[in-house]
Amino acid sequence: MGRVLGALVAGFVLAVAGDARADEDEDLAHDLRVDIPVTAGLAAVTVGFRLVRDDLEPSTCRWCDGSTPGEVNAVDDWFRTALVRPDTHPANVTSYVLAFGAAPLSAAGMTLLASFHEGRQKGALVDVLAIAEAGFTAMLVTEVVESLVLRTRPYVHAIGDDEERARVIAETGAFHSFPAGHVVGAFGMAAAAGTVASMRDYRLAPLVWGSGLAIGAATAYTRIAADRHYFTDVVAGAAIGTAIGVAVPVLFHPPVRRRGVAKLFDRASLFVSPVPGGNVVGIGGVL
Repeated sequence: MGRVLGALVAGFVLAVAGDARADEDEDLAHDLRVDIPVTAGLAAVTVGFRLVRDDLEPSTCRWCDGSTPGEVNAVDDWFRTALVRPDTHPANVTSYVLAFGAAPLSAAGMTLLASFHEGRQKGALVDVLAIAEAGFTAMLVTEVVESLVLRTRPYVHAIGDDEERARVIAETGAFHSFPAGHVVGAFGMAAAAGTVASMRDYRLAPLVWGSGLAIGAATAYTRIAADRHYFTDVVAGAAIGTAIGVAVPVLFHPPVRRRGVAKLFDRASLFVSPVPGGNVVGIGGVL
């Protein structure tokens, strides 16, 4: 009897040990009844705040750089001198294409590619929702912080003529230099997509991270080249975006790993092991 019991236990252990990747259908925590309205709400609040914030802000800077036109700290001055293009318009247009076109397409597209590559597309909607929640959260945080900090954009600060500067300030966005919103959004979506792919244990997760961060870096460069942000603005934007992009999926959509009997019987299998004097019939699965 002892030998029979030993064989049964040994068979059970071998059955549940398995490769960790065998549980490829592990889900991320979600509730579509909550996640879809939350994502839509974040999008609406972000757009709505963007539309009204200029009317709510003072028309003067709170973070005002040097007293003479273009005077700024040594670090920002060095990068501005080195990277700003003589004609800033192409770089400005490119930054919009990268931040609001390439970044979301890469984040969603590369994550979908990673899931379809492994035949795990049933979790694609949850992946995209997690990325969207992080992206909109990052952009909303940026809108609020920009309105609180009110740092003058470099191209505005560099205007020497008082009347011309006043005319430009009357336009929207003159004091939205810190942090760099385009960069926050690009890095936020890149980090969210990479985090989701890593939590899913997709084989293409490094590609998801790499493509997203490359677009984020390109966005940061073009914002400096367009003279819309200082170096410190884009560094802060990258840090804020990455932190939010990682935090939202980790905190609100962590991997769900079923344990114990429920998971065992979900992947249960029957086995027969020969032992002296007969056979042992057992049930096993992957935990």
